[in-house]
Amino acid sequence: MYVQTGFLASRLWLWIGILISTAALVAYFAHNPPQGRDGSTIVGYGLGGLSALIVVYLSWLGVRKRRFASSTGRRRNVVSAHVFLGLALIVTASLHTGFEFEWSVHTLTYVLLMIVILSGIWGITVYSGLPDKMGRNVSEMIIEKKRHDMTDLEQLDEDVEEIDRKLERALQFLPDAFRPPVKLSLEKTRIGGGLISILSGSSKGCATAKAYDQVREVADQGDWGEDERKRISELVADMSRKRELAACLRRDGRYRALLSLWLWFHVPITVALLVTLIIHVVLVFFYW
Repeated sequence: MYVQTGFLASRLWLWIGILISTAALVAYFAHNPPQGRDGSTIVGYGLGGLSALIVVYLSWLGVRKRRFASSTGRRRNVVSAHVFLGLALIVTASLHTGFEFEWSVHTLTYVLLMIVILSGIWGITVYSGLPDKMGRNVSEMIIEKKRHDMTDLEQLDEDVEEIDRKLERALQFLPDAFRPPVKLSLEKTRIGGGLISILSGSSKGCATAKAYDQVREVADQGDWGEDERKRISELVADMSRKRELAACLRRDGRYRALLSLWLWFHVPITVALLVTLIIHVVLVFFYW
């Protein structure tokens, strides 16, 4: 599910976030109990309860938004709530602690909350920019839409397979000097791999890129006849096209991995936060 920057246009949650943060600050500094400001005061309990409710509400919205695939307006509304209520949580939760930290589950809950919020900010940034880059990256490589039932990405994969079939047929007619680079491209070109390789999105070491350079070198060195020059020219064009397609597909894989990587991190940390939050609440009300 992609998010556009239009979520910032929702001012309702912006003002709600500002109101919550302002009210929390006023209550915190207006109340000055003898034992000092901390989470065990009336204001501290109030800010803690408010923070817990916001966490639960945002977690619930995170589940609910999966049902909003058909409504861009609802998706933006949910994202706006996450952004502005999440930022307000930094204020309310921090004031709830009274800025007193020790090695305990209570501090762990606060730390996990900050990690969730910061990872959420990073996730919004990623989701706001990458989808447009992904769309441009793939669409710019489409020369002609061949089948309307195929996505652009599927068509690029089909284009690579079609070029490979042409290269295999070309091997029968090309001079022997071109066989090693063509086979290198056919047998050694890899798109994907391990997580680090995918996240880099780099085409450094690409077999087709190396094969293309070798083909150009051989083509420039030989004294070819007219028919051979025509086949070599087609070969160079096909290798160039495959090199560009492979680079495009690697970039797309990198973009998709970045989108998934955020969810792999954000969701488990959010679950851990909910668990520690429950423990925190139980300890405060029953064992504190």
